[in-house]
Amino acid sequence: MSELVTQTAEVTACRGAQGRNCRFGLHVPEGFTAQVDSVLQASPWDAFLRNSLRGPLRRHHVFRVAVSGCPNGCARPHIADMGFISVCTPGVHQDVCTGCGRCAAACPDDAIDMGSGVPAFDPLRCIDCGQCLLRCPEKALSCRRQGLRVIAGGRLGRRPRLATPLPGVYDGASALEILRRSLDFYMLHYEAGLRFGTLVESRRQEFEDYVCRTR
Repeated sequence: MSELVTQTAEVTACRGAQGRNCRFGLHVPEGFTAQVDSVLQASPWDAFLRNSLRGPLRRHHVFRVAVSGCPNGCARPHIADMGFISVCTPGVHQDVCTGCGRCAAACPDDAIDMGSGVPAFDPLRCIDCGQCLLRCPEKALSCRRQGLRVIAGGRLGRRPRLATPLPGVYDGASALEILRRSLDFYMLHYEAGLRFGTLVESRRQEFEDYVCRTR
């Protein structure tokens, strides 16, 4: 049986998301992790869960949020109830690129093809980590899209599950609104023993329609 706890929600963040030095870290909106905590504190989730439980508050009841400063997932967003991952979709300035291929050689996911003499990015392999930008000596690569990827419904335990990615890349305000709506959706459909990941998995389209109305 899982251990007793006192808090109904928790936030973890990697050092890059905390503004500390990390060679892989991408831009995370200033104060974002603190804002995530504020959303959790302002939500009726705490009172709702305590009133809904038939027994003591245990660790598996806690709604966990993880913030990662890059797609390496150091804060374990893929196994949290909600995960926020900073991403950078690369683009190339062809008039500056010399075709040296250093970006392709540095890509850990083999997502860059230099067959045409300039980088071509495979969208199925590229995870928007931004590492190629750091290797370009001419600064010919830049972020054509930067923001937060949002994933939902991860968990460990007897039936582990990786979080479901939501479509798109979001700014900080939109990501926070998705968190608010996710908590609302969970409370709306809550049943004793129902894990958030199970709810996301069983009602995925309904969940996405509910939480992604932020644009």
